[in-house]
Amino acid sequence: MAASDPPPTHATPEHCVSCGRLTSECPGCGRELDPPHFCATCGTRLAVLVKPTGWRGRCKVHGEVAASDR
Repeated sequence: MAASDPPPTHATPEHCVSCGRLTSECPGCGRELDPPHFCATCGTRLAVLVKPTGWRGRCKVHGEVAASDR
C-alpha cells in the first residue's frame, strides 16, 4: 500500500453515520431516509450534496461514499 492510499475499509461500519460516535456507543440515532453526515469508517464529517434525485457524500480521508440516486 502506498502512502497516499486510503486505509482499508472494514466490512462493518465502525462509526454511526448520523452522529460520528463509535457504533458500540451509539444507540442508533439515525433516521432511515436521511443521508449520512459522518464517514462510517473513520467518523469524519462528510460534505453532502442533497438533490431531489438523491444525495452524494465525500469524506476528506476516504473520498466518495455510496450515493443514492433514483
